[in-house]
Amino acid sequence: MGDVNIWTYAGNLIFYGVASFFAIAVWGRTREISWLFVIIGILSLYISIILSMLDVLGAVNLDSIMIGQSSPLRILVEGLPAVFFIIACIAYLRRRI
Repeated sequence: MGDVNIWTYAGNLIFYGVASFFAIAVWGRTREISWLFVIIGILSLYISIILSMLDVLGAVNLDSIMIGQSSPLRILVEGLPAVFFIIACIAYLRRRI
């Protein structure tokens, strides 16, 4: 991973950590499925940042399984939050329409 800026990871950890804290606080107060998927998306973003940082530091290898030139594990870790946000939007639209 070439040039790594530790301040970028530190900033991401702080901001996503605060967002995760508030997401967990909201989790107990909502029963709407769309909000639950938004909360899960926020938490998975935080997990994604942690795993990416551990990969850069060498504690975790996200490229251990390669198919062609791409890593399915890296695609899963980085793409899963977007999947949860998409599901949240679909659930919101289904409830409102």
